[in-house]
Amino acid sequence: MPQRQQKKQEKQELAKSSPQDLTKRKAQMLKSCPDIVDVVARVNAINVIRDEFMEEGVHYGIVPGTKKMAIRKPGVDVLCLAFQFGIDCEIEFEEIEGHEGHREYVGKGTVTHIPTGNILGSGSGSCSTMESKYRYRWDYTKTPVPKKYWETRDRTLLGGEDFFPKKTDDGYVIAKRIENPDIADQYNTCAKMAEKRIRSACIQNVTACSSLFEQEDMAGFAAAFQEADVTIKETTEEAPTSTISPQAVDTLTKLLDATSSSVDKFLMDYLIDDVSQLEVANWDSAYTDIKSGKYGPDKQKGKF
Repeated sequence: MPQRQQKKQEKQELAKSSPQDLTKRKAQMLKSCPDIVDVVARVNAINVIRDEFMEEGVHYGIVPGTKKMAIRKPGVDVLCLAFQFGIDCEIEFEEIEGHEGHREYVGKGTVTHIPTGNILGSGSGSCSTMESKYRYRWDYTKTPVPKKYWETRDRTLLGGEDFFPKKTDDGYVIAKRIENPDIADQYNTCAKMAEKRIRSACIQNVTACSSLFEQEDMAGFAAAFQEADVTIKETTEEAPTSTISPQAVDTLTKLLDATSSSVDKFLMDYLIDDVSQLEVANWDSAYTDIKSGKYGPDKQKGKF
């Protein structure tokens, strides 16, 4: 029976129930609820596990440019081990109409308590080869980005909507975003990503830890903030995104000041006029460069 039809039937049966049946039903529901002490204990246990057994940057981490915490696969594995959870995932795929060769992997996971076999909850997730990091690749040219582009941000100066400025070892050049010619190479990756998202959703649903962890960025946490390799087939970078958030601007500004870095050197290196113009895709490298002392100390400020 379809889920929608089943819910409709349940509502009809509930409407026909007598007051005595409703009272009995409510009592059964309250009886099935966990004791408040147990709930508090479980929440505290998750906090202890995160603080004592997880390492930021390995099991979880803050998504660059945001304040959201993302739980990663190793973090999911630790919680499964700690609470003796087993997650059974069922994933199917279907061809995406109108886009030859593209697939969407959709699935659902069921969480069981291994010692007792009790089903605790479920979660769902998906991944598609139409996501930009899988769908597109970059065709790098040797043409430098015109200076006028940085003033107007008009992509017609680069060649059109499919052309973007990309940073290489030789500076910024024009790159064209093209369809991935080897999309079938991404099938296994997308299937595994769908499974990872399902497992993350299951853990959050069962442990109610969403206040501590957000699901890993659906576009891919690491790949979204790493610079792409110059070789098209080796790149994993997703399509360009907007400039960094005001919070990220404040973070970089404070870091520049704390490391006595030359702001002018930093802006010149990234070909921008202000920190707020830094693209999200360049956040990771910019943060690393500043922290490593690449632009400091700034002798003009009289700092060491």
